[in-house]
Amino acid sequence: MDTISEESLTVREKRLESAVDLNDDYVLTRDAAASARLNLSHYIWLASFGYNLHPRIEDAIEDKERLKVADIGTGTGIWLLDMANELPRSTQLDGIDLSFGQCPPKAWLPKNVNLRQIDVFASEVPDDLLEQYNVIHIRHFVCVVKGNDPAPLLQNLLRMLKPGGWLQWDEWDVVNRHFTKTHPEAPQECIDKLEAEFAVMRRHTPQPSWTPRLDEHFLQESMQNVAMEKRLSPLSHLMFMHDLTMLVFQELIDQAEMKGTADAVKVRYLRQLLGGATRESRQGAAWNLTRCMAVGQKPYD
Repeated sequence: MDTISEESLTVREKRLESAVDLNDDYVLTRDAAASARLNLSHYIWLASFGYNLHPRIEDAIEDKERLKVADIGTGTGIWLLDMANELPRSTQLDGIDLSFGQCPPKAWLPKNVNLRQIDVFASEVPDDLLEQYNVIHIRHFVCVVKGNDPAPLLQNLLRMLKPGGWLQWDEWDVVNRHFTKTHPEAPQECIDKLEAEFAVMRRHTPQPSWTPRLDEHFLQESMQNVAMEKRLSPLSHLMFMHDLTMLVFQELIDQAEMKGTADAVKVRYLRQLLGGATRESRQGAAWNLTRCMAVGQKPYD
């Protein structure tokens, strides 16, 4: 009987549940590991800020019933599910995304949670979504905003907000990385080499410098009561933050292998660097990324 070696398996054969679609422009994956990454990211955000919804928005909607809240790019639905426990039961919670393969089945969702398959980058917002929401939340679009310009997406979100409605946009600042070591001699060779490899792979992609300036974009669209909060992970959570970055790199490597943008030798080398970078974090060297949270209100006029 023939045996199949681990080395002979493709990434799709190793990860049969992988939701990598070769025709999908999404740069990451939608499988179980990707879902775990999104959920880890959510709780890192919550631990860093101490809230899911900015206090300025909480104060504005306090004691209000029959609110309509949208979560754009809802992913696993984790933010929306947390909000279902925090907001009045009369609140309508809509998850909006292109794919719901990472969300729980509809039967497992609270009755006031709905899922809508919408392309928020489309040139026109569906008529039934115009000026519908009191609150819109959006997170993790740093990899999918084109041309280093969030304005077209921001304008669509404002079309979906009611006059006086609130927008909360959460993003990573992936350009201005912070590197932390427990001592100067802590090894970082694999971390540096991995970063250099991905810098070459994305050399033709504009660097997303817009995320730490989201508040400026809000003001350019005449939004009111704009605020920006920024947080780094505390040292106690730094290894979790580094692990999260490694999971993103793992998905990028899988994508490169499946879409043929890296050959087998390069993929093997990248995975070796990934393993080394993970080990180095256990020895006291890690990246820390700033989380940027911008909030603002659509004018009533």
